[in-house]
Amino acid sequence: REDFIIRSCCRYRFLTFFAGFFKFFLLMILGLCYDVDVIWGCCNYSATESPFCCRGSVPQEKGGGRRRRVKEQKNCSDHINRLERKRRNKTMRKRLLSILLLCCMVLTLLPTAAFAAGGVDINETNFPDATFRQYVKVEFDKDSDDILSAAEIAAADIIFVTGKPITSIEGIAYFTALTDLMCSNTKLTTLDTSHNTKLVSLECNDTPTLTSLNVSQNTELKVLRCNDNALADLDLTNNTALESLECGGNEFTTLDLSQNTNLKSFGFFNGKLSSLNLTHNTNLEELYFCGNNFSTIDVSQNTKLKYLHLFGNQLITLDTSKNSNLQR
Repeated sequence: REDFIIRSCCRYRFLTFFAGFFKFFLLMILGLCYDVDVIWGCCNYSATESPFCCRGSVPQEKGGGRRRRVKEQKNCSDHINRLERKRRNKTMRKRLLSILLLCCMVLTLLPTAAFAAGGVDINETNFPDATFRQYVKVEFDKDSDDILSAAEIAAADIIFVTGKPITSIEGIAYFTALTDLMCSNTKLTTLDTSHNTKLVSLECNDTPTLTSLNVSQNTELKVLRCNDNALADLDLTNNTALESLECGGNEFTTLDLSQNTNLKSFGFFNGKLSSLNLTHNTNLEELYFCGNNFSTIDVSQNTKLKYLHLFGNQLITLDTSKNSNLQR
């Protein structure tokens, strides 16, 4: 679906550029044709080409007879016929120029019509969940035509459906400009934001039915909060821009944070992790790791730590000698 939107936007931009260029090109041709036509018309109707009979100054030669008059009349008639043909040709040229100008005007309107045909219908096929579909209509369909236009899609950067009884968020892939998604306390079972590549912040807490979360393509994601769900796995290896993470209260037992070197805040409450490696997270400033029954944890590489909370564990010893920036 994202590819469909991208292709539609690309077609729109290409047609807009092509129509503008073609319009400019045609106008240049029309201008040149008009100039040539004026010059041609002036030449055709110059006085030097008109016969004497057409200028009203027929010379009267002495001794001229009937044969000479007939010849002069024939020459005059032929010339008049030639002028008439040229007049018709000029009329045809003018009509042709008018047709070309009309084509230019029609072509200029093509991009809008082309993209209008490629809009996203707000219907059950594209947005199966009735609650989410109604939300899309109210929040983003500004002209109330039940179609998401390119402008409406580009303006949809925040979606807030927290607390709404939605079971599916299918159709979110159309919102390619989305930066913030808040969908906590819903009835979702899966959440795939891989098409929303501009996503910066995602909150999907307190949804016990949520078992799958795909953020593998959200490389710009900086904030992720997915507490108290039923996630069996959480892959964050591609989310290298991540700075704030909260993911406690889920079902997964392992978590790889080795690629999240920009992480500054990590919160994990009441989870099922069997081990935790934070040695690669040297930018970490806040660590809230509570209710996990850990007997040991290594924070020796996290020299930027300012806040360290480890309540609800089974710690016997804790070495904070390298954490000179700790405040509490």
